[in-house]
Amino acid sequence: MALDNFGNFVRGNLTSAVSDTTNTFPVNNASIFPDTANGEYNLVCWDVDNNPRPDQDPDVEIVRVTGRDTTNDELTVTRAQENTTAVSHPNNSALHLSYTQKLASDIETNYVAEGEDFDGQSTSEFTNLVVVETDNQTINQSVTDPSGFTINSKLIRDNPVPTPTCYFGGPAHGEGGGAFMGAALAPDGRVILAPFGSSNVGIFDPSDNSYTSGPAHGEGGNAFMGAALAPDGRVIFAPFDSSNVGITAFNLDYAVGTGGNR
Repeated sequence: MALDNFGNFVRGNLTSAVSDTTNTFPVNNASIFPDTANGEYNLVCWDVDNNPRPDQDPDVEIVRVTGRDTTNDELTVTRAQENTTAVSHPNNSALHLSYTQKLASDIETNYVAEGEDFDGQSTSEFTNLVVVETDNQTINQSVTDPSGFTINSKLIRDNPVPTPTCYFGGPAHGEGGGAFMGAALAPDGRVILAPFGSSNVGIFDPSDNSYTSGPAHGEGGNAFMGAALAPDGRVIFAPFDSSNVGITAFNLDYAVGTGGNR
């Protein structure tokens, strides 16, 4: 099944008003619209003088172009497409060739789902059937080439991501409310907590489920919000009320720069 004919930047206008039963639309220049000999297509028609966008016009209509007369500048159309209603349109109404729901549906139904080729052929050279099992862990795929040879494959997710089912309270940090805002994973596996209300950098060690109050930063309250690991192994804190970027390091060789406590 071939897709609708299409073109870029195609927009014209009616040169006179049409009623809700008119099937011939007079246009300013029929040659700018695609040739229906290469396929039909849908146009969006709306009162552009009073509604800059089609979604603003309660009488917007989609019509299907079945013929084009470049001598008389006329389009032959079928009215009321894609759940729109045939209505009267005033002179100078816009006619826009745009991506509509029908084109998206045609791609999904006839090309993606059925393995259709994009070369205008009415049948596919390959049949591609993909089935996702109900457990959402297994995908079966069957591909048949033009000679009838079929390749079957199966993809199984060996380690599905579990859904969290419980909450555990970790170690007490003792830094008060609003203590931290954001965290970063350090190279040694510890989690570095960005101090917000806390006066100290927070350090959580998953290996033994422990919390350690790290170095004081001296930047006052509401100091930082968010943290990231730098390529050299230092952890960088994003300043909130702090006048300085926060930097903490666990190897003094990395503790370079000026200001702050590292």
